[in-house]
Amino acid sequence: MSHTKYWSNHILLNLRLNPAPTNARELDFIFESFNRLGSIEMFKTPPPSVNYSQNVEMIISSDKSVLNPFETEKPGPEAKDKAIILRDFFARMVALPRFQYIENDESFFNGSKYVQFNHSLNNRGKMFENKFTISDSRINQPFCLIKSEQELDFRRLKHCLRFNFEKFTLIDIVSMRLMNNS
Repeated sequence: MSHTKYWSNHILLNLRLNPAPTNARELDFIFESFNRLGSIEMFKTPPPSVNYSQNVEMIISSDKSVLNPFETEKPGPEAKDKAIILRDFFARMVALPRFQYIENDESFFNGSKYVQFNHSLNNRGKMFENKFTISDSRINQPFCLIKSEQELDFRRLKHCLRFNFEKFTLIDIVSMRLMNNS
């Protein structure tokens, strides 16, 4: 498989997590949540000195990884479409529950409970009022996503949200690029 063909199924993401993870278990929960969406080829954060960083850089594949020796399937022709679907999913992504908030909640991990993303809009966000909803977080889909029938500037909307930072980590996508669109 050629180098160019392999990377065409990948998305390069630069994220800012707010608040930053506070320990390795929380960072692992974030990693595992993203890893359910596709194969993570690279997950990079600055090494923790005193605190963990807000910044995460990752390359994620929409298909099975050929870098992982335990995954033997090679990316198929539909992988490009999956990468576009995954890119659109990332654009709608708002938050992930904080691990400290759910870590001892067996009902969340067994799927019988969800975490509701309660929010309000700041003054700059009044133009978005009644134009969207945000999904709850469940163990089978931990990411809270924007849902709207209208065309919205998701990034601008995310910057207008007010919510409980003790329950959720905001996922701000600083940059996102399909690897085949260099």
